[in-house]
Amino acid sequence: MERRHACWRTPRGDRTTPSIIAYTQDGETLVGQPAKRQAVTNPQNTLFAIKRLIGRRFQDEEVQRDVSIMPYKIIGADNGDAWLDVKGQKMAPPQISAEVLKKMKKNG
Repeated sequence: MERRHACWRTPRGDRTTPSIIAYTQDGETLVGQPAKRQAVTNPQNTLFAIKRLIGRRFQDEEVQRDVSIMPYKIIGADNGDAWLDVKGQKMAPPQISAEVLKKMKKNG
């Protein structure tokens, strides 16, 4: 039995998509390369390396290091988990990762 494997491609033909999401000032949500380009002009609302925060406590040493070096705002949730503040909205890392996948599926 022969199996064929398909490689999903972006509308631009890329085989990989960076796990980066950007929330623009006009309310648009960008994922992948378009989001990566936003990092220069919109660093506070361009999120990357979010998966490293999943399951982490805000007070963890690694999270506190990220708080000091990341351009976006990492905050402590009511339960002590590390969350993000995006344009005044509190968001959990799994929620952001799900948005990346949802946007990729929609655009793909």
